[in-house]
Amino acid sequence: YQRRVRVIGLFYETDIAFVVKLIQALLICLWAAKLGTFLLYRVVKSGGDSRFDEAKKSPVTLLFLWFLQGTWVYVNLLPSLFLFTTKNDSDKISIVSFIGWGIFIFGFLFETVADYQKTVFRIIQDLGI
Repeated sequence: YQRRVRVIGLFYETDIAFVVKLIQALLICLWAAKLGTFLLYRVVKSGGDSRFDEAKKSPVTLLFLWFLQGTWVYVNLLPSLFLFTTKNDSDKISIVSFIGWGIFIFGFLFETVADYQKTVFRIIQDLGI
């Protein structure tokens, strides 16, 4: 019940730590949705993901790649996990949060442009232009 009240009154309360954690969680969800949507689009459009064709033949190799990807996600998520599990009684947003969000926005835009360029490159390559 308390969480619901906090979300409803998000901009009226002074619990800055909750707001910072909420922004961080929303940015993670935004990135995951964007990446998942792009990868799904690419697999549906091309009919599969040829990068894993050889790995699918060996369960050990496939398990290793799966574990490696999971480890990569965990290591990248560690700063956010640290943020979510620490107690912060500050009444203002840290400059570190703003710097981190700025880096996120830059990276998010950079990745989006790169994905677009790769998609256009593949279309041009398929058309033989």
